[in-house]
Amino acid sequence: MDSTVDWLRNRVAQENYPIPLNAAYIPYDVYPQSAKPDGTESSVPREEEPSQKATGCCGLSRKTSWMIGIAVALVLLGALIGGVVGGLGAARARDAAEQSNSRDSQTATGTDGGDTQEPPNANRTIFRSQIAALNYTDLSGTMRHAVFYQRETGSLWVSLHYPHNNSWTQHNISDTIASKTDGDYARPKAGTPLAVAAMPQGNVNGVGPSDVDMAIGLYYLDENERIHELNGFEETLRDWWVGGLTNSARVYASEESQLSAMGFFCPGGYCPNTMCIAYQGEERRLYYRGTPLAFMPTADEEGRNVTQQSSLRLYYYASNEIWVDAWSDDQWWIGAEPVMTNQELVNGTMPQVVAAPAGASNGNILVISMTGDGVFTGSLYTPGGGWDQTRSLRFTNEDGESTDGRPDSNLEFTGIALNHDGWFYGITEDGMIVEYAWNGPVEGFGFSWRGSVDVF
Repeated sequence: MDSTVDWLRNRVAQENYPIPLNAAYIPYDVYPQSAKPDGTESSVPREEEPSQKATGCCGLSRKTSWMIGIAVALVLLGALIGGVVGGLGAARARDAAEQSNSRDSQTATGTDGGDTQEPPNANRTIFRSQIAALNYTDLSGTMRHAVFYQRETGSLWVSLHYPHNNSWTQHNISDTIASKTDGDYARPKAGTPLAVAAMPQGNVNGVGPSDVDMAIGLYYLDENERIHELNGFEETLRDWWVGGLTNSARVYASEESQLSAMGFFCPGGYCPNTMCIAYQGEERRLYYRGTPLAFMPTADEEGRNVTQQSSLRLYYYASNEIWVDAWSDDQWWIGAEPVMTNQELVNGTMPQVVAAPAGASNGNILVISMTGDGVFTGSLYTPGGGWDQTRSLRFTNEDGESTDGRPDSNLEFTGIALNHDGWFYGITEDGMIVEYAWNGPVEGFGFSWRGSVDVF
């Protein structure tokens, strides 16, 4: 193995800190295929907490970094990171989309098609669903918001907001995919993690056809823990295709892995103009299996250079804190700093974590955590002031009353999501999805009720 890797492993043994994946964009045609983990690798017990290292950096070459492995780059008492996959691969052309079954463009509100069909009298609940949220600007210049979730049949759905009449429409994504593949597609496992990201028109050439409205990547796990991708290329979110990650690579996550995705694009050629996902693999020993992952772009120079938004941040759980690893200048900066403290496990349950650019500037960052008992804390980064850490969130609820630390007592969330427009979503155990809006960087940690998301 390369001497750089040997040096890195020796340093890890001495300083006892994790090796993160250090990788730039790699197209699918050179992407190494992953074998499915056999499940025999030992994992560090949850209750054991190896000490966290001081700030350090690891600048491996692209070739060396991929020798370490895309799925997991953890050795010894490593603390985290599974992988970052760059590139969606070429999607099918728009003319092929126009020849698809007419059912593809319908808004499905009753039954699914094919093997995903929901009986007419089915209990209309969302089964153990996690959620993902997305915002984008349509061709008319209108900001749109979408929420992705899984129904009890296992099918994947999206609810899309129409601001002109403040309504939501639903579409069965799995039904669309099934109709195009004669039902022969990888169905999501029950309770799959979901991740979604988008790239605007003019930045999608590395993802799909050049004449599309935009490019969306939706990611999930199947029963074998393989990561799959579905692509949408038009603003109504009704037409979907099997994506490049599914068609051109085999990437497996650990059984309890979470997923996070981001569009990586910026002016000036500083970014690969593609999509990236983060996940946790199983090839090495893992610490805190199933750690939350929140992956996002940010501005360079600690947020000051907003015209060059070519840095990445990955937030995760370690030793009762939320940590961030930073990627810039083609390298990962390992365990840059903890951004949130007092994040203890609750009945063995880790916090859920979401993060997004905060406000108009991509130099601002908002990180939100929900602990296992439903308590919310946040940390806000501004280039001028640094981190304002571990602050209690304040919710203005549907009845106009305000509550600290958690929303209305009738709302107990099992999953959360945050889009880049500051809209925050929570799903309850009985499948209701509600929406709050962030009040902005001046107030910092306040959220106001917006309404419920129609999912049926």
